[in-house]
Amino acid sequence: MKKWYSGILKDLRKLGDKIFVIDNLGLLNEKNLFKELINQYKIHEYKDDGSLYLFFNKNKEKKILIISSKNIQRDFIDKNFQIKELVLRNIFPDLDVDIIKELDISYYQTLYNDYTERKNQGLVIGSTEDFVLKCVWGIDLGKLHSNTENLKIALAYIVDNKDVPELIINKISKKLSVNISELRNKPNDFISWVKGLLKEYLIEKQRNEVLVYDLSNPIIQFYLIKISMKSDINLPIPSDLISNENWLSKFQKEPNRQEIKESIFTLITFYRNKMNELLKKEFDFNEIDDILKVSRMFCEIVYLIQINDFDFDDFIKLDKEYDDFDKLFREKLVNERTNNYESLFYSSTSDKPLTVDKVLDFAKNKFKNKIALIVMDGMSFDEWFILKDELKGFKITESEIFAIIPTITGFSRTSIFSGRTPKEFMNEKFQFNEEKEFFSAMERINFNKNNVIYGNLNLKNNTLKTSKKDIQLEHLKGYDFIGIVCNLFDDLSHDKVITNSGKSIFYKNIKNNIVSSSLIKLFKQLKNDGYNILITADHGNIFCEGNGISSNKNLEIDKRSSRCLFFNNENFAEKVTNANYINTFSYKYSMLPSGLTLILPIKNQCFIKKQDYKITHGGISPEELIVPLVILQ
Repeated sequence: MKKWYSGILKDLRKLGDKIFVIDNLGLLNEKNLFKELINQYKIHEYKDDGSLYLFFNKNKEKKILIISSKNIQRDFIDKNFQIKELVLRNIFPDLDVDIIKELDISYYQTLYNDYTERKNQGLVIGSTEDFVLKCVWGIDLGKLHSNTENLKIALAYIVDNKDVPELIINKISKKLSVNISELRNKPNDFISWVKGLLKEYLIEKQRNEVLVYDLSNPIIQFYLIKISMKSDINLPIPSDLISNENWLSKFQKEPNRQEIKESIFTLITFYRNKMNELLKKEFDFNEIDDILKVSRMFCEIVYLIQINDFDFDDFIKLDKEYDDFDKLFREKLVNERTNNYESLFYSSTSDKPLTVDKVLDFAKNKFKNKIALIVMDGMSFDEWFILKDELKGFKITESEIFAIIPTITGFSRTSIFSGRTPKEFMNEKFQFNEEKEFFSAMERINFNKNNVIYGNLNLKNNTLKTSKKDIQLEHLKGYDFIGIVCNLFDDLSHDKVITNSGKSIFYKNIKNNIVSSSLIKLFKQLKNDGYNILITADHGNIFCEGNGISSNKNLEIDKRSSRCLFFNNENFAEKVTNANYINTFSYKYSMLPSGLTLILPIKNQCFIKKQDYKITHGGISPEELIVPLVILQ
């Protein structure tokens, strides 16, 4: 399949070894394109003349590519570089580029495929707007006369945050007689609207009238099920209707265990379809969100099964699921052959970060100031759902990001608070100072140190413990940025596990501790004090079984984890993997301190005695590697 940016690469290769690229459309934000350029050139983003001169003198013997978002007039640039401005008209010559440039760059490949196929068949493209709507969003303007079609798009826009064009949303709003954009930002009003739709549907069914909206449509069903799993919608529903349309039972009060099981099976179906699709496809950086989404769905399934005390074997075979994630992660993401995981660190933070080291920059770009960043140490995505269940009254915007490998506190949490990778903040002895790194990062993103605070949350005496003093939580007003570490999840995860009981007891301990603590009260207070609240985690954790593998501790460095062994001598690491090649693999990448090799176990195993169990972290399971990034409003 020809890439939409192949012409850009071809043009750049013709220009020699010193190229100055003007990219005012942000085309180089395309992750696959950027990775290809990284492999061919030393890349520098133009910020000022001084840094350009230093970079040029340091790398003048190498192939250099300078990226600028605007045209820079300098004799030095004209003399030393071939200048290339990236334009869309060369890629889509028959389309209105003013419309194309408003699209997210992740849609360009889909658009390009359809565009070239139509051109090859000699078909007329016609209106660029109609072409884009049909190609990218599957919206046929001719079908928007149907109430059900309009409702499908509205629910996709609200429930899944689909970036449907504003023009279409305005048309749908008029058709449905409700402001869809406002409903997206007002969850309580949205639930009330959905209740109204359901009530009208029930009346129409009972009276055998023509349906205004066919809520039994499979796509609408998918969204209604998602809504029912997250919101409390209780309606009096006649038993004869439920017997004919069982899905209506999901909107009754306190669903019974059978109904909960059916909801889980529905989620598993969507999860398995997406997982099978990803395993078959060639890896594409523009679909990295699909890997994040399927990981999140798996964590939600793990949560729902265990919080309801169900048996995994009645729903899924965990061994098979971890096998598939091993294939997905190790073949497409975490391996030294493709280095795709490492490439995530070069990605843009404009919409959302992909890795936790970009959270600080994301917070600054999105909110400017009055920010409260709470890092829930060791909170996996499945455990986030426990906390989320207690956050009634908040508007919650959640997304998924990658933790730092190895998924342990010293590497990943410090990456969050420093805004840097471990290679940048660790010295040769793997030492670092998280608080010092945090305040340095605050200076870098232009926060006044006097208006910034960092500390560990003590929920027993309701204080924030800083290096200077303990501050009562009610006195956290008036700062521009608050960095808070909460160890509640991590502390509970280290309780001794005796039997193969999974996380069920762990979940209940978390819930009890949240309810009995002042954590939710703190979130409400921060909201009332005007803070933009971000919640994330440095890593998650996984319930795992010992594989009986051990190594000579004298050969390892001090950062040993039950899910990861650390070596600064590659030969020592090879001895472990060679002796245990079925159950382990090695991984190293350039974001870690130089020479550090990791030994990771497969699936849900860990480096303890066989037939012992543990809740731990350090590896690359979806529970450990994918963490939530949540905005509370």
